[in-house]
Amino acid sequence: MTSVARTRPARGRLNRIAVPVLRVVLSLLVLSGGSGCASLRTMATMELGSPKIYSGTRLDYHAIKENDAAMGRFNATPPAYPGADLPCSVIVDTIILPVTVSAYLYEALLK
Repeated sequence: MTSVARTRPARGRLNRIAVPVLRVVLSLLVLSGGSGCASLRTMATMELGSPKIYSGTRLDYHAIKENDAAMGRFNATPPAYPGADLPCSVIVDTIILPVTVSAYLYEALLK
């Protein structure tokens, strides 16, 4: 009778890279979730004349650069940690892009 050796699959290079990246992504999500999402803040306070397309990403960018004049165009306060919120805002703004483009085009037609 022959015995078949059972071996565990070796941890590959992908696992050694994926685990730290996953930890960083989850940490960013926790930080940005605790400080509020800039995309949702700008969508909730949107009015005529306010920036619409990628508004949360733009609010985070201006908050990082400490550009108060540009942040004044948004009717929302930036999150406490805009650098941590930026990746999440890019994702949310990309998902809601059809809605924001429609709102922008509708506003352009009113002028």
